[in-house]
Amino acid sequence: MKKFKALVFFCSVLVIFIFRLPASSQEMTDPKILEAAKKEGQVVWYTIMTLDQGKQVVDRFQAKYPFVKPV
Repeated sequence: MKKFKALVFFCSVLVIFIFRLPASSQEMTDPKILEAAKKEGQVVWYTIMTLDQGKQVVDRFQAKYPFVKPV
């Protein structure tokens, strides 16, 4: 029984790790998208976050992409 529980735990961790890998690769940005964003200059952003949470996200976004202003 202990071996079975260990196997289930190991498989669970492995599955979580495998599904986490694609999320970490999302940091790379397509240069074509960046050029289009520079031309457009603004982004409309809808959220259900609180005002404080939303401000943190917007501040980080503007730090990374200062050429795109949230509307």
